[in-house]
Amino acid sequence: MRTNRLVTPILLAFAIAACGSSDSSPTGTGGTQNATVSGRVESTSGPASAAARAAGAAAATTDASTAVVGELQSDGSVSTMAQADVQADGSFSVEDVPTGRSDLMVVVRDQGGQDVGRVWVQGETRASSETRVEPIDARTTVRGRVAADLEADGRADVARTPAEMALYVRMDAPTAEAVVASQAQIHATAQAYAEAGATMTQTLASANVDMDAAARQNLFASAAADYAASLDAGGSASTSFDAYAEAALDAMAGAGASMEDVALATAGEATASSQTSASAGADADSRLALARSSTLMNLRARERLAASLESDAHLGDQASATAQALADARAQVAAAASVSDVSATLHATLGDTRSVVSDAVLSLAGSLDLTGQAAVQAALNDAFARADLSADLQGSASAGAIAGATASYRSDVQAAAQAVVDAMGSSGADLSADALARLLIAAGASGRVS
Repeated sequence: MRTNRLVTPILLAFAIAACGSSDSSPTGTGGTQNATVSGRVESTSGPASAAARAAGAAAATTDASTAVVGELQSDGSVSTMAQADVQADGSFSVEDVPTGRSDLMVVVRDQGGQDVGRVWVQGETRASSETRVEPIDARTTVRGRVAADLEADGRADVARTPAEMALYVRMDAPTAEAVVASQAQIHATAQAYAEAGATMTQTLASANVDMDAAARQNLFASAAADYAASLDAGGSASTSFDAYAEAALDAMAGAGASMEDVALATAGEATASSQTSASAGADADSRLALARSSTLMNLRARERLAASLESDAHLGDQASATAQALADARAQVAAAASVSDVSATLHATLGDTRSVVSDAVLSLAGSLDLTGQAAVQAALNDAFARADLSADLQGSASAGAIAGATASYRSDVQAAAQAVVDAMGSSGADLSADALARLLIAAGASGRVS
């Protein structure tokens, strides 16, 4: 029986956030306005006309003149709390920003006052301190406008989650430019992100882990601020993100979620993101970007789960091989040219792991007669069939259905692993059904990406 894990670090984070915002006035203009938000504009993305958006045309590039720091409003606009000029080199430094705020956004505007770029301020603004933001380009602007779309759509619960958004709404520059140019594509991306987040929350809840979108935002906030600072300092985008993604997994584990829980939650998130982006009308490139981001987080969690078994007496070598296969899959997914390539990589990884684990278990059963070995082989075949989570997610079209499927999957895999151990019978091998189940989950708990 699983116990309900009360995530005390999250409660502490909320308490800290409440204390940190106490110096802001009821109107939201802040009490002690002496924080500074600085950054630079790498590229701008002007709003396209309605006709151009309908035609899918790229947005015109325009120059940034003013940087405004403010709060996201219910209609998707951003209030003006403080502002400063953007310098000729694209840099800006906005002073007198309210302190104790972790929900602010920077909007850069051209000389005509048009919004030509956005970026979230990651982390909390602090008195007598400078907060650096990610360099503003189409990729940061996509996330800013996705948040605006969600806010205007009444989804404040997921609109103000910039830290988690940076993990899952990741696009290359050309894809981001195309999405920024089309409100329909912004809306499709927003719907996919919202449904994916709701699915992650419910999937974690099905494992008795209370960690909703607001809680995850608090958990990831510090690491997201480090990520933004690294990019601002000129750090490698891939290296900076790798550090951020690993820190996010650390934060979830530190708050009470096992890597098994996270593997299933990210598989559910990837499934919901893929299905919703397709049904909402996202184009092929943005669907690939979302599938890739979600799948990479899922593979990271599964790789960690496999690595945690490397000390197991009977499955340690196979766990190491599985972890390596998942690392290789991450490299292939990062380079995938289509959603179907992502899906094919996931299936191939399960196939590669199947032979490694099967050979090890059959070797342990070597003392059995042919009938006994055949029984072990049959049990293994069933175990790997049950380990393919994507098959269980076939037809799951809602957060609740996906969460239910992952809960059933976990118990099915555990039962299948126990059946393998039972089939070993008199072989004398002290194989752990729990370790085998966790290795099977690491190998096969991928989302349904299509």
